[in-house]
Amino acid sequence: MDGRITHVMASRGTELSFVASWCATSSKALVMQYPDKTDVDTLYATACKIEDKYPHLEAFWSHPKHKENNTPKPCVIVQPKDELTDLRKQIGYEAEDSKDY
Repeated sequence: MDGRITHVMASRGTELSFVASWCATSSKALVMQYPDKTDVDTLYATACKIEDKYPHLEAFWSHPKHKENNTPKPCVIVQPKDELTDLRKQIGYEAEDSKDY
């Protein structure tokens, strides 16, 4: 991806160090891949921990157990919120929970 995405193999307890290091780069996203045995609860807790520590970032988890558009390996993806907001505006994305029913 032309150096725009940083990919690391993570283990529990290394996440905040990876995020701190990644914040000093010009990379657009950080993908932290976990061992296959990692469960969804761990990924969710990690994403919450990252967003609590770094409010300017958005963290998403992805697990193959949930199929569809999820990654083939357990991972947490981190991106700056402002860049995501700009990208969403460019493509006309509207979150499901913001729609009027």
